[in-house]
Amino acid sequence: MSTVPANIDYDAFPRMLTLNGTLANLNRRSIAGTPVGGIAETQEMLDFCAAHDIGSEVEIIGADDIDAAHDRVATGDVRHPFVIDISTMAD
Repeated sequence: MSTVPANIDYDAFPRMLTLNGTLANLNRRSIAGTPVGGIAETQEMLDFCAAHDIGSEVEIIGADDIDAAHDRVATGDVRHPFVIDISTMAD
């Protein structure tokens, strides 16, 4: 638990934590992580999904539709995450 109200070097904290460890920071700042794992675990998950024909439900939009997509997020009119087709982006 950190209650230090001063500016300190937070780079050392992740190295001090064990796997699934928690740093409780009480000065209105947060350090967050995910249980996802590293590159090897991510690749294993992608390989599994490919082998079992598992995919995501997404809505593919063009670059010209970004503003409209933002408006839809603001109004709650989104069923699936947006994915921008980068082939529609200008160079």
